[in-house]
Amino acid sequence: MKTKIKLIILILGSFFLTSCIDIFHAVSLDKGNAKVTVRYTIQKGMLETIGSMSGEATDYSEFTDMGDEIFGDFNIIEAEILTINTSYHLGAEVIIRGRVNDLVSELEESMFLPIKTDLGYEISIPSLNEGEESDEMALAFMSGSNYTLLLDLTGDLKKVKTARLKPSSESEDFNEAGEILVNIYGSSMLVEIPIILLFMAEEDIVIELLQ
Repeated sequence: MKTKIKLIILILGSFFLTSCIDIFHAVSLDKGNAKVTVRYTIQKGMLETIGSMSGEATDYSEFTDMGDEIFGDFNIIEAEILTINTSYHLGAEVIIRGRVNDLVSELEESMFLPIKTDLGYEISIPSLNEGEESDEMALAFMSGSNYTLLLDLTGDLKKVKTARLKPSSESEDFNEAGEILVNIYGSSMLVEIPIILLFMAEEDIVIELLQ
């Protein structure tokens, strides 16, 4: 399962280089029970433009079926998979619910889930670095996109005060330069991470939620 999730993330990553994509990630946690939503949307017009330039038709199911490929075979996990296919956007939204320990055990993966630590909690998000250097056009596409994390600061997360990337040789410059935007609105925290950072990171990125 871990390999399957990583493969699908890398497939998505390849389309960051040719189109505009947004990732929204929402997390709530109460008495050890988590609700995690991950939604990705791609601009349909950009895909159609690229398809017309290449002379190849775009298979939309390649994007909308990804959520079902990850969670469709699991009966223990309470998962809801919604297809997004509007005039302007294409993608999917996956909502999973359950006790964090059970989800980690069943998925063989802690990606996207809030994991308790001595400092508070950690949430891992995937690196999209495939070891290839991006050209200037690809960087221009990515420069305006964010990975957006929305946290419900009630329940088990009510003591969380701020967020940062877990210190490492790669993330420290981004923390110090204020590239990661963290704002609290009422009982919610919004964390915005430039998509380009996911492509620069050689390893998965860890977001620390500090109490």
